[in-house]
Amino acid sequence: MQYRLKMKTGFFETTNYNLSAFIGGIELFPAEDKTKAKIYVPENDLITITLIREKNSEIEIKTRHQIFTGIFTEDIDLRDVYHDIRKHINKDVFYVEK
Repeated sequence: MQYRLKMKTGFFETTNYNLSAFIGGIELFPAEDKTKAKIYVPENDLITITLIREKNSEIEIKTRHQIFTGIFTEDIDLRDVYHDIRKHINKDVFYVEK
């Protein structure tokens, strides 16, 4: 399944990405701006994925080398996202309600 996100890509910049989880990793690919790079994170590079349910549903992906943050652009149930990611990724995935 794919999820639409607005990822932080600079100090005052965001870019629309699609998130997909699959056995062995996750992939973020640009939804509109094809000049932006695709982001592939292999499972062995992942540390944690945190899904945060607030006014805007958020995601934080911590890897060994950097942190990716974004906001889901569609009204979705984060529990479904949690279960979808857990089906494919064998790392710590957290679901937090604030």
